[in-house]
Amino acid sequence: MKYVVWYFGIGASLSILIFLCALWKRRDQLSGVEWAEPLLKLTAVVIVWPLFLRPSILKSLLETILPDRSGVIQLKKLFEAKRQAAIHPPYCSSTITFDASKPYDSNGAQGLFLFSADEVEQTIHELVSRHPHLLDDDEGGLLAWLRQRNENDASPVEVPDLWPRIINSVDTLVRSGSGTVHCPSCGRDYSVRQLTFKDDTGLAGWNHNELYCTAGHLLLRRKRIRFFKSRG
Repeated sequence: MKYVVWYFGIGASLSILIFLCALWKRRDQLSGVEWAEPLLKLTAVVIVWPLFLRPSILKSLLETILPDRSGVIQLKKLFEAKRQAAIHPPYCSSTITFDASKPYDSNGAQGLFLFSADEVEQTIHELVSRHPHLLDDDEGGLLAWLRQRNENDASPVEVPDLWPRIINSVDTLVRSGSGTVHCPSCGRDYSVRQLTFKDDTGLAGWNHNELYCTAGHLLLRRKRIRFFKSRG
């Protein structure tokens, strides 16, 4: 009997040690954790603890017993920041800029675009008029930001990083001939009518609209999706 007590005592001690180490490792991510699965794993440690003495298995258990929720936490923080920005929009002037190098999938695009805030507001307003559900997305926050702009201040203000979907409206604006763009590689400004559009056509899956300056530098890259391949 004493050997059974000794066996499970070691298992319980190891289980508690693993749990405390996991808690310390994820100490900033404990809010909202579902505890059923971690407790089930710890019970398994108590019963078959010799199997967990191998370093590779022990390391794997420490990594997985409490899931890494850093991505979820960052997403919640982003949603809250967007909500606050829609209620209390940051400062906006009558002229806004967009840096095409900032999107994660910019693929080297480097254009610095300059637009009238009024033109951008009208473009987004027309978009949400056709698709009202977008008021609950970046477009709603962008409209709140643009509508409280200071018309007496023409100094350029950059679009806040909170609303990356602005790239869709930027693409629409340049295709309608609005705005100007600076190419850092050329060191010169272009009107959008001087630029070249090179778009993926007819492909199923992710496609891209791309914009190039006269020297062939990529200024804008917008991702879009097509569900069916074009015939021919």
